[in-house]
Amino acid sequence: MKNLGFLFLLLCGISAWAQGKYVGTYTGQYEGSPVTMEIQQSDNVLRGSLQDNSGTFILNGTLSNNIAQGNAVVQSSGIEMPFQVVFNADASAVFTLSVWGLAEISFTLYKQNSSSASALSPAQSSTPSNTYNASPTPAGNIDSRLCGAWIKSVNNSSGYGDNYASFSTEILFVLNANGTFEYGASRSMGGGSSWSYDGSSWSAPELSGNWYSSDNKIYVTFANGTAIAKENQLMGTYYIEGNNLLTTSTSGVKDLWQRR
Repeated sequence: MKNLGFLFLLLCGISAWAQGKYVGTYTGQYEGSPVTMEIQQSDNVLRGSLQDNSGTFILNGTLSNNIAQGNAVVQSSGIEMPFQVVFNADASAVFTLSVWGLAEISFTLYKQNSSSASALSPAQSSTPSNTYNASPTPAGNIDSRLCGAWIKSVNNSSGYGDNYASFSTEILFVLNANGTFEYGASRSMGGGSSWSYDGSSWSAPELSGNWYSSDNKIYVTFANGTAIAKENQLMGTYYIEGNNLLTTSTSGVKDLWQRR
């Protein structure tokens, strides 16, 4: 997410997803790059996509009043991340992505072909929903045991016999002693009875910024060019034993990492 990889939906030809209150195309910017969100709605079920110039997510969620929640699936890797969209009366939509429990990234999009959207200037449509001054890493608050590169493996398999297939993805988490970090670079390998895939080169990191630790907790103060509000800086707790790192996000998601 040096540029968040945001989606363009594959929705064409689904006539059952006719007209819902929030159906339409929403546009805006993130980190200076244009973002397009396509929304389809049937009762309280929402599907869609988000796309910028670096990639695509597929959106699937449920709608309660004016708030949609669900999972955004990275089209290139199949990795899922929680998302939320708040639809406002002025034809704007605040999109929030929870990046693997490490940070929340929010920005505002505006529905096209509406009187509210047409009245907005380009400067208004590109203004982030949250803007804070960058805060430096507090001096001395770096646990040296965390510093280095950590890898998490995600393995999937399906089918039997000639239809058997397996897929393995590695995700990289780098915590530097100078208070900077990178998260989400990945590589994947897989195969079946008659095919194989070798994506052994690391992708670009999805998230980068500044971090610190205190009392076995990890905090992020700055992510992808945006400072994180103080009340949102806690990303989770950690436990280290030898070359193993167990992280628990604020939402309770546990991940096991091994030192690279």
